[in-house]
Amino acid sequence: YRYAVTAGALPPRLSLDESGIINGISGGSGTFEFTVTATDSSVGDGAYSVSSAYTLVAEPPTLEMGTLFGLEGTAGFEFDEAIFVYGGTEPYNVVLSAGRLPTGLSLTADYRISGTPTEAGSFPITLTATDSTQTVPATVSADFVVDIATPELRVSSNGLDGLLNAPFSDRIVVEGGIAPYRFSLSGALPPGLQLDPDT
Repeated sequence: YRYAVTAGALPPRLSLDESGIINGISGGSGTFEFTVTATDSSVGDGAYSVSSAYTLVAEPPTLEMGTLFGLEGTAGFEFDEAIFVYGGTEPYNVVLSAGRLPTGLSLTADYRISGTPTEAGSFPITLTATDSTQTVPATVSADFVVDIATPELRVSSNGLDGLLNAPFSDRIVVEGGIAPYRFSLSGALPPGLQLDPDT
């Protein structure tokens, strides 16, 4: 006998050979209705055939999503972490579906959260990934927390030594954190001196 699909369609990347075997790796999910016609090899009055309708249900694949090292960083420092998606058909589309990222961070098209955060705190987010399976794509959502620590500041100067009744100027040097800085005074400076809060 010879077999052929004569109406409807199989899922993408599946095929029916002449011996009646459906094979391949499905590239689509969903419900597929099709008709198979079998034709015999009789001669004389001609070949005889019969058709039958079928329904094939291709379930969507299972996706998993996660990170390798967690989503932790420090405000003012470069941040770059990959989001990994497993299963289904590449490429994937990963979007931020709930919550927000710290200011300065963004989700890139290649599934990375990167940038330089300018605010500290814990930021719960939900990411949703969709694969490229045809007809009915597979999706998965996962919850994460982006933890951004407050940076440490280091303050130094040239020693703040001066002479009475002589001009004096010294700059406070700050390292770490996020510029620009604001300065405030605790205690009191000697008479005639003042602190510039911006420099």
